[in-house]
Amino acid sequence: MAEAERLKYQAGQAPEPAGRAEALDYLREKDREILLLAYWDDLSLADIAEVLGCSESAAGVRLFRARKAFARTLSQFSSIEVG
Repeated sequence: MAEAERLKYQAGQAPEPAGRAEALDYLREKDREILLLAYWDDLSLADIAEVLGCSESAAGVRLFRARKAFARTLSQFSSIEVG
């Protein structure tokens, strides 16, 4: 998603995402990246830290924050249930 589209979404001017995969487009790049490494590539926290060039604890904090951001994004759309 283009930065302009993400900014429109944040201002309440963009359409709702059709599903969870599309909702990823509404996240910041660094949040989307770590979620994909954890859940799409199924990497361990140690492997994620190596890929990102940070400590394991920093990767854990980033993953925690990315999960929260994703949950907030999903909760804004009544058609998508947050589990």
